[in-house]
Amino acid sequence: MAASLLARLGRGTGTQDDATELAAFFEFQTKGLFRRSRMLVSRPIKTPAQNARREALFNQVDFAGFAHALALAADEMVPLWSFGSDQAADNGFALLAERSAPTPIIDQFWDRLMSEATIDLSIIVALRPRLDQVRLERFARQSLAKGSGFGTLLAIAGAGADIDGLVESPAGKALLGAATGDGATPVEMHALGLIASQPAARAAIDRFVQAGIAASDPLLDLLRLNAALNKNGVSA
Repeated sequence: MAASLLARLGRGTGTQDDATELAAFFEFQTKGLFRRSRMLVSRPIKTPAQNARREALFNQVDFAGFAHALALAADEMVPLWSFGSDQAADNGFALLAERSAPTPIIDQFWDRLMSEATIDLSIIVALRPRLDQVRLERFARQSLAKGSGFGTLLAIAGAGADIDGLVESPAGKALLGAATGDGATPVEMHALGLIASQPAARAAIDRFVQAGIAASDPLLDLLRLNAALNKNGVSA
């Protein structure tokens, strides 16, 4: 915890030489019709050793030092980053930000991600310790509407999330279909039980029982627990 707080103040474990070395893995390019938009993109990685070194540097350098090595202000980094062109670099950048960026940069990171057409889940998971539950559950609901499974929602919002409308979602319908066929997937059922709100848990139990699962089936244990407790953990 202390190391993370120091990193956010620009006092991470990496040296400025490390930051300069990390910056050398990236370059500025221009894009657009008139080549006026500048973006920060990763240079091609040629060997496994280069990939391992870049990953190690992402874990050592702090956000302020990385920005300084690129001759950028900290608040210029996220707008200029080219998301989607190098997944490993995106993930490393997100982990670096989670560990060492000040809160306004995390807010900026979130706003930028929400403006993207697609978001790699690993970036959200990397930032998760710095994101509040409201944001995480909002993103989980968006992912649910797009067809994500309950395991993915659990990775986003965490156990104890309070999400409604699960059994009516595409993932819920698929799980209900499995219950009437080869059997519901225990992993997805477990995830469902951990993220369902009390109303969602009660609705899910009803639908699974109607689909043929016995009300006493252990698959429904977590759903029964959520159905009995409100979001404050009080029996209701």
